[in-house]
Order: sequence, then structure tokens, then C-alpha cells
Amino acid sequence: MGAFESRQNAFQLAERLRRSLDEVRITAYEDATGKTFHRVQVSKSETLDQAEAMEKKFEAMGFADAFKVRMEASR
Repeated sequence: MGAFESRQNAFQLAERLRRSLDEVRITAYEDATGKTFHRVQVSKSETLDQAEAMEKKFEAMGFADAFKVRMEASR
């Protein structure tokens, strides 16, 4: 849903989203230059159809640039 340099900004968005979504997480990502971003990710869909439905829901919530990301399962 967003990527922020500011950890606080990521947490503010995550808290707002937790009011209406069950699955909200923040992950840290370091880019090639060493800059850290805090990514706010939502939803765990089991199928592509579920993911597409969630994408449409987020767009309706005002997140026009929402997109799907396939995550590998933890080992």
C-alpha cells in the first residue's frame, strides 16, 4: 500500500488500514544505495482471483495505484 523512508509514516498507514483489514504488515527493504524503506503490505490471498478482488477493493478505498505482489512462502 505504500513504501516510506520514515518508519513512523509506515506505522501510521498500517494502523489506519488495520481498522478495516485483517492482514497488515510492515517489512523493511534496503535498496541498492543502502537506503531503507518501510513497506506497508496487506492481504494474504490464496488465489489470483482473490488477489484481484482485493486489488479492486483497495482501489475503491482510494489507493488508485494498488497492485499485486506475489510473495514466496517462508521456509
